[in-house]
Amino acid sequence: MYSSICKLRLESCSSATAQNSISEIVQICHEACVAAQQEAAWRQEELRLYKLQLDNTQKEILRAQDILGVIEAQRDDAEAAATDTCSKARKLNEEHLIELAREEGRRLRYEEGIRCGRNTGYREGRVVVIDDGRSPMPCA
Repeated sequence: MYSSICKLRLESCSSATAQNSISEIVQICHEACVAAQQEAAWRQEELRLYKLQLDNTQKEILRAQDILGVIEAQRDDAEAAATDTCSKARKLNEEHLIELAREEGRRLRYEEGIRCGRNTGYREGRVVVIDDGRSPMPCA
């Protein structure tokens, strides 16, 4: 009987030790599960923040592309206006040079007319005074 009681005590000790070991393992597993859930929750939150940053960045890129499109259109309009203005300025300059040339021609013709008139008047005056019988020479 003594041996049966020893065996029983040994089994109950083994059973208690096994029970403690199982409780410890369950506790460790529970803690690991809670830690994994906390890590997963933290990673989910981090992922959500990254998605928000990505969305905001994409919106900024689209806004910048719209602004760039507007600026490029304004640049194209400015280049077209500059080209048109240069053409008009060139045409006005040509017209001005033509007008200057006409004025110069008129002035030269006027001066030539005055000179011719003076020469004719001088010659006619000599003819009247000297009266040599020659007819006056036409202006050349």
